[in-house]
Amino acid sequence: MEKIKKVFNLKFISIIACALFFTSVNYSYPAEGNCLRVSVGKDVYPRISEIQNSIYGNELFLGTSNGHKLGDRNRVIIPAHWYGTLGNIKKVILALLEDGTIRVYTKKTWKVTKRTEIAAKPKRIQSVSLEKKVRSEIRFVIPQELRKNTKWAYTSVTFAFIGRGKYFELCPGRIPQETVSLNLSGKNTDFLETFVNYTINDKNQIYIPVNWRGALKGETGVMLMPQSRGNAVTLIALPIKTWSEALRQNAPEDPTEREEYYRKAYSNTYPSHLDPQGRIVLKENLMKNMGWLKHDNYTFIGAGSYFELCRSEDYQIIRPKIPYENIDREIIAPVRPDLNSATRTGI
Repeated sequence: MEKIKKVFNLKFISIIACALFFTSVNYSYPAEGNCLRVSVGKDVYPRISEIQNSIYGNELFLGTSNGHKLGDRNRVIIPAHWYGTLGNIKKVILALLEDGTIRVYTKKTWKVTKRTEIAAKPKRIQSVSLEKKVRSEIRFVIPQELRKNTKWAYTSVTFAFIGRGKYFELCPGRIPQETVSLNLSGKNTDFLETFVNYTINDKNQIYIPVNWRGALKGETGVMLMPQSRGNAVTLIALPIKTWSEALRQNAPEDPTEREEYYRKAYSNTYPSHLDPQGRIVLKENLMKNMGWLKHDNYTFIGAGSYFELCRSEDYQIIRPKIPYENIDREIIAPVRPDLNSATRTGI
């Protein structure tokens, strides 16, 4: 009898403890892109350390990649830079929209999305398994039920992957790079001057000017965002904290507009790891979207709280359009060609 009482008391105490814990937990769904956040006592936005994980592809689906085709048996091969985001996930939810776009959710994201998503409702939904460890690829099959009477019914269809933060999309055709407005004015003077004669090597790496590396000390990488300036295109490069704060400050207050703003921002953001030698990597899909080539001549442009990268031939076109409110003067600092090799450090 005593043993039964002890067991009963232990179970009762466990039930009470669990009930107290779960009543103190808030489930929040911040717009910054985390699929599901659990915090004790109050809602929180993603910490900067969590956003830093996206540099290695562990948190968010970011960027746009065009020119993909279906593989054998209507398989879709997911871009390698999103493998870390998928982790050990075995199944995903495919949601077909009216315009033929397929949204791909993890199960955890889908549960939250059903309650909070503002965008259009899907016309068909189906769960599929991820195929892993096949030539180090992660793939899935688009089922016949989703493909019929759509562009996906044709094996010759070309499509784009679009990162949307908490999920990604498959869109038939070629998708132009989406851009968002960012008000980055301020008194920050971390990135000043202009540096020319830099090149991208065979591994898609480019050195950051040595004058700026102190401002990037402690950073794991930068966020790259393409921006059009007339007939030219540049890459805006922001430290992770600056990027996160800029999105939060510039996002509209209206919930629907805010949702669309973040969707575009995520599709237009490419995380780039900063290595110990002071180099960043431009991913292949970003290079294709920009129309940039390796071994061309590139220019770094300081703009206070961030910097820009453009082809040197485009610099004279965009020069009058660059906001220099944080810069007292512009200095052209040519780099000796013999020091511009990818085998040298300390440039």
